[in-house]
Amino acid sequence: MARDVEAEELYRAGSDLENQGRAEEAMARFDEAIRLDPTHADVYRNRALAYVSLGRLEEAIQDFDEAIRLDSGLGLLYNDRGQAHFNLGRYLQAIEDYNQAISLAPELVEAYNNRGNAQLRLSQFFLAIDDYDEAIRRDPSYALAYNSRGNAYRGMGDYERAIEDYNQAVQLEPDLANAFYNRGLTYVGMGRFERAVQDFDEAVRLEPGYVDAYFDRGSSYSSLGQLQRAIDDFDRVLRLDPAYTGAYRNRGVMRYFLGRYEPAIEDLNRAISLEPDFGGAYRYRGLAYLGLGEYPRVTRDMDKAIDLDPKDVEAYITRAAAYFWLGEYGRVVEDLSTVIRFNPQDARAYANRARTYAFLGNYALAQQDVEKAEELGYDATDVRAQIDRIKQTP
Repeated sequence: MARDVEAEELYRAGSDLENQGRAEEAMARFDEAIRLDPTHADVYRNRALAYVSLGRLEEAIQDFDEAIRLDSGLGLLYNDRGQAHFNLGRYLQAIEDYNQAISLAPELVEAYNNRGNAQLRLSQFFLAIDDYDEAIRRDPSYALAYNSRGNAYRGMGDYERAIEDYNQAVQLEPDLANAFYNRGLTYVGMGRFERAVQDFDEAVRLEPGYVDAYFDRGSSYSSLGQLQRAIDDFDRVLRLDPAYTGAYRNRGVMRYFLGRYEPAIEDLNRAISLEPDFGGAYRYRGLAYLGLGEYPRVTRDMDKAIDLDPKDVEAYITRAAAYFWLGEYGRVVEDLSTVIRFNPQDARAYANRARTYAFLGNYALAQQDVEKAEELGYDATDVRAQIDRIKQTP
């Protein structure tokens, strides 16, 4: 009996520490409580939750397994284990646990919401919405379910209904930063970037460390043409998370557009080191090298971008520009012909190929391309003048 009392005291002490966010200290109490009484299911559950808070999900699942073995009729345990599986990306296993949780505790509204989230990750939008509907039916004040259902509608492209749900979520829970963030993403999808910025503002006001909200606010500023503000937000992202690849990439692109080629290259180098298979980073680094006149480096970066995405039209156009400055006119024609094959309506490709044909002395083909560019609405006055100058050059 003395052992049970001591184990219970350790359990309560660990729970108090866990509630204070002191997971490591809490686990020491739970370890000792389990040593004294290995049949206490609640201790295993709380230690599992401590493991979760520390990101040690596999160990958490082992403790949830043991807690379920000791008390298999408690729906909350299955819900908790389902969350651990969810966070590991094991959505089908998570759904199995949520099913069991709901079977044992139909009143557990969070299990419906959580199962909906797992269905959403599997792109099962209607099944997800069914679960969110049920959670809301059982608890009309459950803000998280409105937020989650908004995510499902956003995933389906139904932005108006998504916004209605996010509005309801923030009305019910005004400090729910994630709902403001998600509503901001919806406005981005609608092209309403100024409105998106307002929601991202609120998200970071509520959670000053909300990295994704800074990133998406920066991306929205970029779409609004406010490039320095975008850079400022990407700076904030990288202070909070120095391994956030997208922030290096996007900041590099902003710096490129501002003509800051060398800092742009530094950012894109870092982005490529973190994510070497993203072709866009090579393309923009190549454009920065083009701005610096380092043409061989341009062609190498465009080679890589095209290798990663053989239909990257802008990479062919940029490589053609570099070949042009290197005097490799035959390769210019090859790249621009590829662009035209992908998009026969690309007037600038015809115009640039016309110039190149003129440098090769093939004025008949140059004339055909000029006429085609003009037919597509391109003002070829400068191209015609350049071709005339080339003709007159001895």
